[in-house]
Amino acid sequence: MEHLRPFVITNLSATELEDIRVFGKMKVYAVVSISGGPSTGYNTEFTTHVDMEGNNNPKWNTVMDFRLHDPSLRNNLLYLNFNFHCRRTLGDKFIGRVSVPITPLLAMISGNKTPSQAVRYPVTTLSGEMHGFVDFCFGFENPIRLLGPRTTGLMMATTRRAADVASEAQVEVNDWHSYYTSQC
Repeated sequence: MEHLRPFVITNLSATELEDIRVFGKMKVYAVVSISGGPSTGYNTEFTTHVDMEGNNNPKWNTVMDFRLHDPSLRNNLLYLNFNFHCRRTLGDKFIGRVSVPITPLLAMISGNKTPSQAVRYPVTTLSGEMHGFVDFCFGFENPIRLLGPRTTGLMMATTRRAADVASEAQVEVNDWHSYYTSQC
């Protein structure tokens, strides 16, 4: 049986990003993605809103909820990628990127009394220089067992009715966000 592991990112921000604008303030957004494993049938990429006020120190109050292929996670195949872009009238411009192996993040949490952790990584520009940092909180949940062989429509093991799950989904997301935000 294969498993999926819920993985949540909150409190995403960047500091001291390279200022690529000649005139005006930078309007920054981030594309956050998971790479390296097989498709799980869940979202593997999130794009934040554009931070209009932070200039080269943007912040996003966004919850990113991923489902990771647990065997790929255990075999150190998965990466968490952050790509930062500046929104411009004549086309967006790349600022920098960060790529973090996810297995060490799981190791940081294992055995901790708190379910979430705050981390900081340097941002690499297109020229390969380090310029700025990305900060975020993350947390893992227990693996979810899949029923039957893996197909494009994955089914998770549950004893609750579909209607119950649907009605509780928004409450669970809000509770999870509040829980991880308060812990980090």
